[in-house]
Amino acid sequence: MKNTCRPYILSALAVASGASATSASTQTATKPEEAPKWKQSAALGFSLTEGNSDTLLLTASYAGAKKWRQNEVSLGLNGGYGESESVKNNEYIKAFGQYNWLMGHEQRLYGFGRLDG
Repeated sequence: MKNTCRPYILSALAVASGASATSASTQTATKPEEAPKWKQSAALGFSLTEGNSDTLLLTASYAGAKKWRQNEVSLGLNGGYGESESVKNNEYIKAFGQYNWLMGHEQRLYGFGRLDG
């Protein structure tokens, strides 16, 4: 007697495994996108020397960026103050803001605006 059940069992297993792979891919496809978050960094610097020369330097900076599907925003602020022999020799504050608009399906083109101060 020939074993004719074997091809049907293999076909049923192939169909079942294909159905489970399809349901797993639809579950990941319907998962909502996570909201974009700000990426931020901050830094402080301090330097003091005494002896033959007396110097002081203070610095601070902040940067933040957020990216969406077709938009990007970057912000930054930094500043510093310095003295040598109790005479101010360095003082600055700088800031910037930039907006990028990504264009096209593959996002190879973009337009941007930047303001520095």
